[in-house]
Amino acid sequence: MMVLIVGSGRKAKSSLIKAYAARADVVIAADGGAQWLDAAGIVPDVLMGDFDSIPPKLLNKMDAVKSIRRIQYQVAKDDTDMALCLDEALRLGAEEIVLMGATGTRLDHSLANLLLLRKAAEKGVVAWIVDEKNKVGLFGSLHAETSSSGDSENSICGSECHCVPMGVGNEIPMGAGNEIPMGVGSSELMQSVSFSSFECNNGIGKQQHKAGIASVKSAVFVVVLKKIKGYKVSLIAISPVVKNITTLGLQYDMAGRDLFLGSTLGVSNEFLDESATIQFASGLLMVMMSRD
Repeated sequence: MMVLIVGSGRKAKSSLIKAYAARADVVIAADGGAQWLDAAGIVPDVLMGDFDSIPPKLLNKMDAVKSIRRIQYQVAKDDTDMALCLDEALRLGAEEIVLMGATGTRLDHSLANLLLLRKAAEKGVVAWIVDEKNKVGLFGSLHAETSSSGDSENSICGSECHCVPMGVGNEIPMGAGNEIPMGVGSSELMQSVSFSSFECNNGIGKQQHKAGIASVKSAVFVVVLKKIKGYKVSLIAISPVVKNITTLGLQYDMAGRDLFLGSTLGVSNEFLDESATIQFASGLLMVMMSRD
């Protein structure tokens, strides 16, 4: 299940919003983000927020649409509208979440939204912040630690779970028809990410983790990126340290090095091949694909 959340940050082109909305099972408007959806001719399934940024005329228009579920909060609250929308997406059972209108001139909101991706990552849910020049995801966990024997404690699957890679060719691609146009031309496609899939048997039943983060005995997290012309790849540690990063298909191989919080070692790497693989042992890693 894919959920698209549109906030009131920098507006993306309507064509980009439409492309993601076409893939979404549920579309959530975060307060003033309803403006960008309305401009793209898209009716959200859910309208959420304190409604301090949505124009009153548009709010009235949305209220007249019976299919829209409206959830209103007080202006004085502990969470931002975007955080509340992410919580709602997780409550609905989202397996993938895309946030648009999540970045802009307000650096406080932009940074808070980027770090908000951790909540999804810790639950094994793929979440991205997307605009016309960037796609940002957060992978791993602050709770997955690797012991000296290579066993994973506090892993996503649990201590009794035995996870076995399903093998090459079983990665989860965005797939034909799921490519997302980026930037000015429709020829520039976001054929960007696939994830390793691991089948887990925890003694109760089998469950597939398709979040791109799966704990195996070596506690390895794997992200596969497909090359897009003109885009660079940056890896940024969000935890104090991301351990044992290995990259394939990038110009500058991390070669098992650790990446520390505040380090710029992983910034602005280049694709060498048509795809690149990033894997690491533990920590929380921000993966960014960006262009000028």
